Amino acid sequence: MYMDILKDILAWLSSHDTALFLFLNGMHNDFFDRLMWFVSDRFVWLPLYLLLACLVMRRGRLRRGMLCLVFIAVAVCLADQACSSLIRPLVGRLRPSNADNPISVYVHTVNGYAGGRYGFPSCH
Repeated sequence: MYMDILKDILAWLSSHDTALFLFLNGMHNDFFDRLMWFVSDRFVWLPLYLLLACLVMRRGRLRRGMLCLVFIAVAVCLADQACSSLIRPLVGRLRPSNADNPISVYVHTVNGYAGGRYGFPSCH
């Protein structure tokens, strides 16, 4: 009984999620397409990461700051790998732009970039 209710809730959420995605994706315009393409590039954020690393180093002593940065790097790598290599394949939710996804024909992509196979959870 509870499994049926859970399946109904998940189906309801999925249909509303798809409708909201298609609505927002359909509102694309040239300015925001370019802006999101720019801010989603990983190298754009490099100056911010360097600034934060400098602030961590400045705040603490050299050894303590380096140790903190190493732990941050390890935590980010572990979280990213757990998300992309473990959780995504287990969940198996296709990206909307994936050719195997039935809604892919309705999805607007920027510069032809469709991403990888799975998109949930996001590894940001």
